[in-house]
Amino acid sequence: YTAETLFPYTTLFRSDFVAHASLALSAERLALVTRSTEALEDSSRYKSLALKGLRKAIYSFSKENADAVLCASISLGFHPSNWFVFDT
Repeated sequence: YTAETLFPYTTLFRSDFVAHASLALSAERLALVTRSTEALEDSSRYKSLALKGLRKAIYSFSKENADAVLCASISLGFHPSNWFVFDT
């Protein structure tokens, strides 16, 4: 998926790393609720993509990408990855 296919009318989500951060948070929440290891793996993959894109955006920080950097940073800060452990 790309940000434009997921959020076609929102300019903030034209940055793939913002969409990936949002998808990571959603997948992690799904994993928490359903105890799905697949959703947890998806969350890790999306989080990795989001961090990679965020790193690039920070290195080329500008007025044009400031909102996207802020949004992704806040979204990645809300991940509950250390809040739970699945029972085995």
